[in-house]
Amino acid sequence: MNLGVTSAFPPAVSGAAVHLGGKALLGAVSDLAGSARTDVMADAFRVDHQPGIDSLGAAAARGAQVSVLADSREWRDANPQVAGGVHVQGYGEAPTKQHGKAITVDGGARGMVGTDLLGADALGKLEVGVELGGPAAQALRSLQVAARAGKHGDGMRQAAAAAAQLGVVTNDPAAGWWGVTDAIEHAVDSAQSRLRIVSAGMDDHGIADRIAQAARRGVDVDIVSYAADVKGKVARTLTDAGVHLHSADKDSLKAQGRGLHGLQLVADDHAVVSGAYLLEDMLHGSSGRQSRELGVVLDGAAAKTVADAVDGYF
Repeated sequence: MNLGVTSAFPPAVSGAAVHLGGKALLGAVSDLAGSARTDVMADAFRVDHQPGIDSLGAAAARGAQVSVLADSREWRDANPQVAGGVHVQGYGEAPTKQHGKAITVDGGARGMVGTDLLGADALGKLEVGVELGGPAAQALRSLQVAARAGKHGDGMRQAAAAAAQLGVVTNDPAAGWWGVTDAIEHAVDSAQSRLRIVSAGMDDHGIADRIAQAARRGVDVDIVSYAADVKGKVARTLTDAGVHLHSADKDSLKAQGRGLHGLQLVADDHAVVSGAYLLEDMLHGSSGRQSRELGVVLDGAAAKTVADAVDGYF
């Protein structure tokens, strides 16, 4: 997939509200589920945050249709905790992984894309949830519907193309669609003065090469990632180009009640937020993992909110 944009930034979500931090994100998920009148669709990786699970069960008890799409291997252990009336399904067998995080309610009237959704370990981490309404929320719902129906051909590609024009992006390897990857690449390639990236992991050589090229053309680049996850050729490519690579210690951050999760990328006055890390199997797929991902492109006040949060990790 290619957005057909080489110099301009990809389309961005308009007027989005941003929830920062794991507590705020998980609370927003529960609030959205609590507001549902007719239906809830939630896409998650793990399903083990009990207040969120309870909010889905309460929606089902009110008569709302509740559907959860979770990773096939991750939700089985938590399934007994999920209340009756909540339909949980996997996305596919190995090597497919359901890793995109989002929720919509009431036919897509409102929604949110996040770096987490129903995972208890989100608490204390740099999580970002982007609340959507109007056409963007409806486009997100279309992606959820197509994924649940197993539409990995033209149906998914049409839904993904329409969503991308509203700033909502997805990677669906089964459909050969890499919208999250495209948005990240365009963000890096379009950066003119400043590029700030927080990613819990980074081993994608292609993205590293693009970031290095940005640094060589004069862009001021800062990256923070867990020390154990950026090494070898990727680390050398970045540092040799003049990228400021900040290695975070997972245990030290945890002791401070902080942590990294997902991706927060700020390129000048735009941002990309996704549950995907800068890992090759998440962004391009591999024989060992084909990962469904979701993300959003932001500008304006929403991008600045993300930028301010990212700055706190440098």
